[in-house]
Amino acid sequence: MYDNFFDRFEIKKLRRIPGGDTYTIIYLKLLILSLNTDGKIPFERLESNIVKEIALKINEDDTSVEMAVNALQMLKLLEEVDGDVELPEHNKVTGNAKLPPPSRKALPNKIKKSYGQYNNVKLSDDDLQKLADFFGSDIIRNQKIEDMSLYLKSKGDKYKDHCATLMTWGRKDGFGTKKRTPKKKFDVNDWV
Repeated sequence: MYDNFFDRFEIKKLRRIPGGDTYTIIYLKLLILSLNTDGKIPFERLESNIVKEIALKINEDDTSVEMAVNALQMLKLLEEVDGDVELPEHNKVTGNAKLPPPSRKALPNKIKKSYGQYNNVKLSDDDLQKLADFFGSDIIRNQKIEDMSLYLKSKGDKYKDHCATLMTWGRKDGFGTKKRTPKKKFDVNDWV
């Protein structure tokens, strides 16, 4: 969905009519319903007419959907073609982005969970794996997460991406490069 959706003339006009906010939500639901069908909503004969069928599919009342359909037709945002519904502006509004259905297996890997002593380090399962690979072990990774948790608690700093921050801090400690150079300890004899 493009970020200028509500700036479009048709949407501004739709929202100004009585019930327009509800009709706008119905229009958004129709756009989502038709994402994988290029803006077409086929009449499957689940109900006596397309409006009642759409109301059933998007969980809205028949009257609101009927009024929304009429308003959308008036604004040329919806057309009835051979009993089906088409949304002619669909590709302009959604960018014609046909997305594959989300993989149920991959989806949980993107969800960020809280880690560290204070549960303030946000990382996904993918982030945890990246960090384990980066640091070379789960033990070092977990220690770095604990260090960050303490730091965030004491300083109150906020970072946009905790995984990237941990990797940046790790590079300063010599991780993430092919050749790891440990920090040199200060020896009094070097100065004497």
